[in-house]
Amino acid sequence: MSARRQPYIRVSIFVKRKPGTSSEEFHAHWSGVHADVVRNLPGYLQICKRYTQARVHFSFKMATKPPTNVSAEQFHALPEYQNQEKVMGLPVLPFDGIVEIWIEDVDKYVQHVSQEDIVKALSADEQKFTDREDACIMIGYETLEIGEPVPAFA
Repeated sequence: MSARRQPYIRVSIFVKRKPGTSSEEFHAHWSGVHADVVRNLPGYLQICKRYTQARVHFSFKMATKPPTNVSAEQFHALPEYQNQEKVMGLPVLPFDGIVEIWIEDVDKYVQHVSQEDIVKALSADEQKFTDREDACIMIGYETLEIGEPVPAFA
């Protein structure tokens, strides 16, 4: 099977919890209050085709080269994953989660989320649980190597 480009652009935002915020507080706010804020942004459901939050499910303390400014308690340790990164031999990224957003057009998305009312709504909530300056973003497309393609957007 040859690689097939999928019909969306993926925006991945890597987020950390705000200093002084517990992992439990961060994830409760992010998946509850913040998800509601995002869902209720004017016009957002028309420009965003999919919005997911991925939580980290492995033990930071197992990383072979941990960043020095991150504590082990940031990550949710599940027994079945405790040794996975050690086996893989890769360092663990110092983030608490990843937001993944599917869009059709980067310029339209950036224009939409740059509107003053959208920026104010997001910023007002984000400052309660995360620090935007600690976030990282990656924008790109996927090519399908294994599995079924995503249908084109209607």
